[in-house]
Amino acid sequence: MLFKFACQFAKQPSAGRSIIIFGENGSGKSRLAKQICRWASLTAQFMPLVNRPDLGDQTGLAYPLYHHWPSVVDDFQKRQDIGAVDELMDCSLAVIDDIGAEHDPSGFGREQLYLLLSRREFRWNLFTTNFAPGQWDEKFERRIASRLFRNTEHINLSMVQDFSTI
Repeated sequence: MLFKFACQFAKQPSAGRSIIIFGENGSGKSRLAKQICRWASLTAQFMPLVNRPDLGDQTGLAYPLYHHWPSVVDDFQKRQDIGAVDELMDCSLAVIDDIGAEHDPSGFGREQLYLLLSRREFRWNLFTTNFAPGQWDEKFERRIASRLFRNTEHINLSMVQDFSTI
């Protein structure tokens, strides 16, 4: 499934879909996400050019961004900085790791996640989370959960053994 996702991104980086990898801690979700982002960075020169909002809507190379979601939420809470969210809105491939693991008493992170999911619905996204789809309504709230189900494929790594115990 990830191979197909990567191939489709390489052929048409301007419009796409989302993939969500879920499973237990240590199952390799973050590693997969980082590797997909790294691959996309290394192969962007071979992909079709895309419209780049960060370059004043000029065309340029496709560009992926990786962000650890709890760190993005912490940056806002500590420094009132939402620069990472703005970057994620415009990139060709948004790789967002560990959604649902943030400490977010203000609810700002949930609101930013909702806006991000809404704006990037038909763009390339890769998310990781420790929560299975049956838990999304409760963990994220209904409007976020519904967006996590739209135009997405899910990869279940819950049966993968924790790498630290192997």
